Amino acid sequence: MTHFRFFIALCATAMLLTLAAPDSATAQQRARTASQVRSSVRPDIRLGVFTDGGVFSAGGGAQFFVTNDIYINPMAEFVFISGATAIFISIDGAYQFATDGPIGAWAGAGLGILFATGGGGSATQAGLNLLGGVSLPIVNSSLEPYIQGKLFVSSSNTFQIALGVRF
Repeated sequence: MTHFRFFIALCATAMLLTLAAPDSATAQQRARTASQVRSSVRPDIRLGVFTDGGVFSAGGGAQFFVTNDIYINPMAEFVFISGATAIFISIDGAYQFATDGPIGAWAGAGLGILFATGGGGSATQAGLNLLGGVSLPIVNSSLEPYIQGKLFVSSSNTFQIALGVRF
């Protein structure tokens, strides 16, 4: 339950940052129009840490916008577990909140599957993803760094914090 409270706090912070974003000429210069940002596929790479045990992950995915506010984000990550090989695959959908400034914020849900082998056995675990995050595009660049929290709800819930960049 602690991870769920942390996830709620992360989403609340993202929304507050979005509402507090300045509406200035600089902010508008940094913001790209919806058609520029959402007209193409946006690949991304990320590094993450699962908070229950400090297990690290590295992977990537891509954003596919369905509308100007809603996107699908398939991704795959290699999870660094001692003595095992693990891959986390998920497909998430998210709502991109409209902002007047450069800070982007989103919240969403999806499905995830964790495949793990090691110690002479294997395991597969499926679950629900609940996620939220914030991003800040780099001025005059297509790069968009972000931070995202993801709660993987399954037989053993786990929370991941990821830092990434979209291209």
